[in-house]
Formats: sequence, C-alpha cells, structure tokens
Amino acid sequence: MFNIRRSLLILVVLVVIAACAPAPRADTLSGRLLVWHSYEDVAAEAIERAFARFTNIYPDLAIFTVYVPSDQIYDRYVEAAAQALGPDLIIGAHSWLPELVDAGLIRPINASAPNLERYLSAAVETVRYEGGIYGLPFALQPVALYYNREVVEQPPTQIDQLITEAAAGRAVGLPTQFERAYWGVSAFGGRLFDDAGALVLDRGGFASWLTWLKSAQEAPGFFLSTDEEVLRSLFAQGILTYYVGTPADLAFLRRTLDAALIGAAPLPAGPAGTPAPLLSTDVLMFNQFSSNHAHTVAFALAEFLTNNEQSAAFIREFQHVPANRNVRIDASVNPVVAAFTAQARTAIPVSNSPAFDALLERGDGVYARVLDGVISAGEAAAELTVSVNTALDLTPADPLDCPLTGEIVMWHAWNDASAAYLADAAGAFMRDCPNVMVTLVPFTTDAAIAQSYLALSGEA
Repeated sequence: MFNIRRSLLILVVLVVIAACAPAPRADTLSGRLLVWHSYEDVAAEAIERAFARFTNIYPDLAIFTVYVPSDQIYDRYVEAAAQALGPDLIIGAHSWLPELVDAGLIRPINASAPNLERYLSAAVETVRYEGGIYGLPFALQPVALYYNREVVEQPPTQIDQLITEAAAGRAVGLPTQFERAYWGVSAFGGRLFDDAGALVLDRGGFASWLTWLKSAQEAPGFFLSTDEEVLRSLFAQGILTYYVGTPADLAFLRRTLDAALIGAAPLPAGPAGTPAPLLSTDVLMFNQFSSNHAHTVAFALAEFLTNNEQSAAFIREFQHVPANRNVRIDASVNPVVAAFTAQARTAIPVSNSPAFDALLERGDGVYARVLDGVISAGEAAAELTVSVNTALDLTPADPLDCPLTGEIVMWHAWNDASAAYLADAAGAFMRDCPNVMVTLVPFTTDAAIAQSYLALSGEA
C-alpha cells in the first residue's frame, strides 16, 4: 500500500512538472521553415540578417525565404494555402485577417499563450477577429507628416499653418482616401463611434474637417488626391515639401531622396486638439496547414523578430516602426521612427469588424463628392453616418441636438489668453453643433481688421 501511494505521488508530481514546463528548448527548434514577405532592399537584407541570427541560435533549423511582390502576395498565399501548401509564416497586412480566417487559412495563436504585453495595445486590436488572436503585430503603419529637411527646419504644429506654408511656396500633398485622411476628424473634435458601437460622424468634426479640406484645395500649393502614389512621387521629386504618408512609403522615398532630407513629424493639431489617425499594422501570420512542429518554430521566430533587440536592430537598419512598445527610440538618432511611433500612440486601430468594413467601403466616395462640390460637408457627414448605421442596424445612443450647418469665419485681434479662450469657445461650439465649421482669423490690431474688412467690401 505504501509503494502504491508513493507511486501515485510521484505520478502527480510528474504531471504537475509537465504542466509547468517552459516553452520548447533550443534542441526542439529544428527542421525547415518557409517564410514569405514583400520587403525590399535594405529591409529585406535586415530581415535576412535576423533570420541568420536566429539560425545561429538554433543550428538545426533552416529558414527559407521567398520575396513576393506586395500586389501579388495575398492572392498567391490564398491559392497555395487552399491546397494546404505555402509558407509556415507570412508577413502581411492586418486587413487580410477576416477573409483568411473565414476561409480557414491562418491559425489562431490563442493556444500558444503569447505574451502580448510587449505590443502597443492599439496594435494588438488589429490582430483580433471574432474573439480570436491571429498573428503577432510586427510593424506600425500610421500616417504622419513627411517633410523635406532641405527646405524646412521646423514643420507646422497647427493645421492652418499648412495653408500658410503652401502659400509661401512649400507645397502640401494630402491623400483623401478615408483611411489616410481620417486624422483631421479628431483634430476638429470628432470621433468615430459611440459607446454602443454606432457611427457618430455626423455629430462632430467630420463636417468641419471636410469643410477645411474644401477650402484648402482652393489654396495655391495645396494638392489633394485619392492617389497617394502620385503625391508620394511628387514629394520624392521635390515638388511637394510636405506629404502625409505611412512608414511603408519610406522604401520608395529613400530610392529617390537622400535619406538625410526625409523628415517626419506628428500631424499638426486642429482647433479641437491632437489628431488621431487610423492605425494599420503589418502582421506575422501562421499557416493553418503547417505541422504543429513547424508552427511551434514559426511562432518562436515571430516572437524573436518582435523582441526588443531585433526591433532595435530593424530601427537602425531600415527605419522600422516597431509594434513592440518597450523599445527605446532616440529621437535625435532616429527622428523619423520617433515621429511615427509618437503618432501611433494617439492612433485609432482599424479593427477587423463589420463597422470598419462598411465605413472604409463607403468613406472614400464621400470625400470625393464633397471636394467636387456634389454635396455639402454636413450632408456628407449625415449621409455616411446613416448609411453605415442602417447597414449594421445600429442606432446612436444620443440624438443630435443642434440642427445648424454651415461655416462661420470670425476675425479678431485678441492675443495670448484671450485668443486661447476664443479658440476653446469655438471648439466647444463645434462640438455642440458638429455640422458648423468655425474658422478664427487672427489680426495684429483692430485697425488691421477694419482695413481688411473695407478692402473686402470694396469701400477702402
């Protein structure tokens, strides 16, 4: 009886030890691993060096990489994975997740119990889908303000300064696809959804932002376009001094411009405060049809690629903007990465949800119709909000109280605290009446206001 009890005790201890066992040891990371990506030039070289460092640690492992052009990699992966083939690990856009998950082509990582605390929380939201986690966030892709350092020392910090800069011969390019252009909505006091998940673009910021853009497109030196590639090329050629773009634009820009001339800064603030752009990410995803052993190895590689040391190396080698929030970034050494990282911390993650799908599908057309004069900014805000909410059968929690629409231009000669008070009051009014745009125009003296008013009315 004693021996039986002792045997049972030993068995229990062994089970507990097995349950508490650490992650796979070095000698289990072996075999062959296939990775697909679309990184080019110095970025591709940096990633290959990281792979070499990993295989130096695990010499029984061989990593094979395949470069696939960015406009082909998604379709080629779908085709290969549908036949239970393809890479064990693929680096791609987080927007792929819903379709790949629905098709059963990528593997969730919940069972791997990853430590997600190292990643920016907004980045983690981009890899969630229907209660699961699909992949690890690798790189952040928010928009920020590129500028030519040969022309500009200090970029604008206020949105109206962009118009001033353009008028002074320093041209500005702003993409107008909804995802890239959303940042101005929050700068004018707007938000996307209420607490119930209904779209509320019709009650703050969006109409004001559209009105501002419509005015800006009439200003000399201001370029608005749905084609970011055209604007990016104009910036690379030196025709534009400013361009709102993402870190993904860097590879192209560095092929044309001296890297020392490429500056980046957080987006300029608006009358209601700090911009909050939409955040997309590049993600490390895992093939559903890889063997369990290959998945274990691929997951270990993905964690390695996003650790502090590799993230810091990627920053040095190709201006990578890491999803790892623990990496220290010296703004004096890596100012571009620091600017995009700072901007990402104010960003709104593009979640893999029906609400975002409906919004992005309809949003681009709204910008174009307002800028072409087909509908007013207020009508556009109301139309887009109703369209998305109707499609999703959602109702905003609070009704819109202020029925006013239009634009108010206010001239003043106030300064310091008085001017700040006026700006706060204008911002509060726009929050209460979201379809009204208030533009404050400062003058140096009351006499200057009178002179300009008479000149405008033709009585000077």
